[in-house]
Amino acid sequence: MGQAGITSLHGDFKNILKITAEGLWALVKYANGQCVFFTTKKILKYAEYDGDSVSPVTLSLIKHVLMQLIDEGYVQIDDSRKTRRYVLCRNSLLWNVAKSGGPEDVFAFIESVVD
Repeated sequence: MGQAGITSLHGDFKNILKITAEGLWALVKYANGQCVFFTTKKILKYAEYDGDSVSPVTLSLIKHVLMQLIDEGYVQIDDSRKTRRYVLCRNSLLWNVAKSGGPEDVFAFIESVVD
């Protein structure tokens, strides 16, 4: 995605929700344990987003989505390391949606939670 793609990405918050949903869905789909630990960059990687065009604004918008999921209790923060990581565990409703559905189901779930 080129510079024009970044501008339109930030202009349409639904695209941020979609990327976040795709990344979270892929993280949970391939999970082997009880929890997955991730960063905002890892969400972009699992969503197969073009890494060359990642800007701090994109990461901040994904963080905004994650913070709202944290406020609702679907995701937790792991501050045990220098880099902030997020944790999604099997006991979360978001995990169940991701395991039993597809990225579109995760998108609908996130869209219903995020302002």
